[in-house]
Amino acid sequence: MRKKNVIASIIALSLLLMSGQALNPGLARLMAEYGVSESAVMLLVTIPPLAVIPGTFIGSLILRHFTKKAVGIAASLLITVCGTLPVMIDNFTIVLVTRFLVGIGLGFLNCVTPGLPSDYYPPGDLRETANGIHGAFAGGGGLIFSSIAGWLCSIRVKAIYLVYLICLIPAVVVYLTLPSRPEITDPSSESGNDVKTRADDSSGKAFDRRILSYAVKIFIFLLFSISMSMNMSQLVEGYGIGTVADVGIIMAIFSVGGFLVGFTFSRIKKALGKYTLSAGTVLSAAGILLVVLTRSIPIYCIGSLTSGIGLNIFITSCVSDIGNKFRAESRTLSFAILMSANHFAQFLSPLVLNPLNALFGGNTVTKLLIASLMLFAFGIFLFIFPDAGTRTRQQAK
Repeated sequence: MRKKNVIASIIALSLLLMSGQALNPGLARLMAEYGVSESAVMLLVTIPPLAVIPGTFIGSLILRHFTKKAVGIAASLLITVCGTLPVMIDNFTIVLVTRFLVGIGLGFLNCVTPGLPSDYYPPGDLRETANGIHGAFAGGGGLIFSSIAGWLCSIRVKAIYLVYLICLIPAVVVYLTLPSRPEITDPSSESGNDVKTRADDSSGKAFDRRILSYAVKIFIFLLFSISMSMNMSQLVEGYGIGTVADVGIIMAIFSVGGFLVGFTFSRIKKALGKYTLSAGTVLSAAGILLVVLTRSIPIYCIGSLTSGIGLNIFITSCVSDIGNKFRAESRTLSFAILMSANHFAQFLSPLVLNPLNALFGGNTVTKLLIASLMLFAFGIFLFIFPDAGTRTRQQAK
C-alpha cells in the first residue's frame, strides 16, 4: 500500500469538511438579495450542520455495503451539485432544500474522513501526523472556501455558490489514490501497553460509552466557538468596519489556524497532554475576546487566527483520541456520534446565543462577548477535570 496515496485522499476529503460554512462571508449581502431577515439568512449556514446528523447515521449504514472510497466520491459529487444549484434558483425555500442536501453529503464525509488515519496507519507518530494533516486541511478547506466565496460574492452575490465547483477535485483525487480495502489496525499505545488494556470497556462492542463524554465536550465547545465565524459578516459590514472581501480574508485567516495546528499537532499533543482540550478552549475564547474589544481589521485577523488555532486543537485532539483509544469496530459509530454533536452544536448556536444576547443588549458585540465568557468558563472546567468521562474502568481503578 502506498501511504502517500492515502495522504492525498485524506487531504482532498478533509478540504470539504468546512464547506458547509462557505457562505459566511456573504451572509449580509445574501440577506439583501433574498429580502429575508437576519435569522432567516442564518439558515443558509445552520441547515447544513443540522442535515449532517441524519447524513452521518445514514452514511454509517451505507458503509456496511459500500467502501469508504465509493461513499467519499458520492458525497463529493452530491455536495458539488447541490452546492452550486442555488446560482439558478431564486426561491429561498428551495435554496434551503439544496443546503439540506449539502449537509447530507457532509454527513457521508463525516463517516469516511476522520477514520482514514486510523484505518491506514498504525498507532504512533505516523498516525498522529496523519490526524494532524486531516485537521490542517479541514481548516485549510475553510481558508480556500472563504477566500474564493468572498471574492465571488464581491463580483455578483449569487456567484458565491459557484465556490462548490471545487468539490469536484476531491472526487477525482479519491478515485485515483484511495485503496478500496483499508488496513484496519486495533489501537495500542506508543508506550507498549497491551491492546486489551485499552479496550476493556468495549471489547466486542460497536459502542464505546466514552464517546458520550467526547460528544458532550465538543457540543459545548462548538456551541460557542463557532459564533465568531457565523457573526463576522454582520460585525464587519454591519458596523461599517470593512467590506465582504475583508470578511473573506478574516475567515481565511481563521482557517490558517487549522494549518498551523495540523502540521504541529503531534508536538502540541505531547506537550499539553491531558490539558489539550482545555488549552484549545481558552485560546478560542481569547481570540473571540480580541474581536469584541476592538474595531480594527488587523486585530480581527489576529483574533481570528487565535480562535482558529484553539478550535483545531480541540477538534483534532478529540479525533485523535478516538482513533488511538477506541477499538476498530467502535470507531465508525464513535466518529458518527462525535461529528453529529459537532454539527448539531453549529445548528443550535444562534438559537442559543440570540436569546441570551437579547437579555444583555441585543447586538453582535454582546453576543460574541457572551460566547467568549462561556468558553473561558468551560476551559477552566476542562483544566480542573481533564479526564471527565473518558477513562476506562481499569484506569479508574
